Amino acid sequence: MTDAPRLDAHAALAPRLGWLLFAVALLPRLAHVWFLRDSPLTGQYVPDVSVYLYLAKKMVTGGFFFVHPMLMSPGYSLFITPVLATLGPNVPALVLLAALLDAGSAVLCAGLAVRIAPAGLEQRAGLITGLLYALCGPLLFNALLPLAEGPAIFCLLLGVTLLFRSPGGGKLRPYLGGLLFGLGCLLRPNMAPAALLLCLAWSLPGAGGLRRTRLHASARFLLAMLLALLPFMAHNLITEGRPTPFGLQGGLTFHMANFPGASGTGDSLPGITHTPYIEALEAQAEASRRVGRQLSLAESDSYWMSEGWRFFREQPGQAAAHLVKKSLLLLNEHGRDPSVDIDFCRQFSPVPGLLAMPISLCFALGAVGLWRRAGKTPEAAALAVALVWGAASVVLFLVTPRYRTVLLPLVLCFAGCAVAELPALLRLTTRQGLAPALLFLTVLGLGNIPLSALVESNSAAEEYARLGRYQFLTGHQPEARAAINAALTLSAKEQATPELELLQAMRQASLALEQAAITGRSASTNP
Repeated sequence: MTDAPRLDAHAALAPRLGWLLFAVALLPRLAHVWFLRDSPLTGQYVPDVSVYLYLAKKMVTGGFFFVHPMLMSPGYSLFITPVLATLGPNVPALVLLAALLDAGSAVLCAGLAVRIAPAGLEQRAGLITGLLYALCGPLLFNALLPLAEGPAIFCLLLGVTLLFRSPGGGKLRPYLGGLLFGLGCLLRPNMAPAALLLCLAWSLPGAGGLRRTRLHASARFLLAMLLALLPFMAHNLITEGRPTPFGLQGGLTFHMANFPGASGTGDSLPGITHTPYIEALEAQAEASRRVGRQLSLAESDSYWMSEGWRFFREQPGQAAAHLVKKSLLLLNEHGRDPSVDIDFCRQFSPVPGLLAMPISLCFALGAVGLWRRAGKTPEAAALAVALVWGAASVVLFLVTPRYRTVLLPLVLCFAGCAVAELPALLRLTTRQGLAPALLFLTVLGLGNIPLSALVESNSAAEEYARLGRYQFLTGHQPEARAAINAALTLSAKEQATPELELLQAMRQASLALEQAAITGRSASTNP
């Protein structure tokens, strides 16, 4: 049974509540920014940051469009070009901008919850959802990295909000919504197909004038989204012969997550280092070697995509078990992220740890809310299909805490509705309440399976090694040696590898550099 259509005024977050949620969300984010002010997380410590800054510089100087190959999705580089043009490669400014946008995302998420909540509980559901968003430490941590997740969430949520508010709000809203959603897809390409799905789920239910209005708004939304993607489609068509708006490494990413023995979180392949940007070039060279001729980037991308699908064709049973494992990783309380580990980074800021809203609890509550609300309103149906598509695409590719972050706002919309309905849920008969109770306990239990039962991980050693390399390259030699020593200690039981040998050489070089600096200072003071 679906809810009756409501007036738009009843489906909007109260302005005072919106400002309150913005302030509640902004305070911990500003505290997090303050703690990070002199830490590696406001430098180029996180993988991909250097590449995004490099591509943004190309865009500012006119050396990107129709010239430079699109090895990575260009959305974040495009997003940060105004900051780069005015302040230079100022990573702290990017983190501060992400904090402001993410506080706004808390309000947008609350507004969407209002639109899918049971009648009479709209403002309560919005308040609860906004608070869940504001106080979710893992969401805060990943959204405030100087990467695409925070801006992507803001653009996607604002785009959907403008679409839902189109009926009776003028013809401009769906165009703006489509442009923003398109920018969000340039930031997180896996969400692009969700646009069509959510438009269909939102506009097809009902009949008469309201349905026609929604269909017209959806058509404008999708047209504007296409216009946002069109310049990048033309770019790739001219430079590589393929009219895709996204970076030409999706095939490599797919294969890195899908082969016999893969962890599902992104594993290095033979002959390809796990270094952003460079790995796409190495993958092109490796694919060319295997095929026996020089491949273009587009051909290399297709080759690696076919290699990933070959795993599913030749070993369907193992591939199915692999997808089950990755589904459990999606729900897992901790997860494994080769890019940056939230537990390791608590030494830089305590804020995400203090806001330890369990991810498994978010998913469990979201599952109950999805069960209760998915078909009740067109907006709820639209958010549900977007969430299902987003989850499926993450499971099919890489399952990391970073990549699932974009799904969390949609999960929290349904979680907030479930909490708002809690008194009504407690009044259900035993038979009526059995299904949501079992669903909640099942998802919560699956989310708390030990990570070690799903993947082998030495994330602390990997993070210390990354920190040691960063401190070495930025001239902080005592800190570099301390991090390298920790990495080598944690890896003591592992067999010798080129990476460990490089760390040992870097430790010796760090000591030599510091001694040379001390000798130089001594010579300058005692001529």
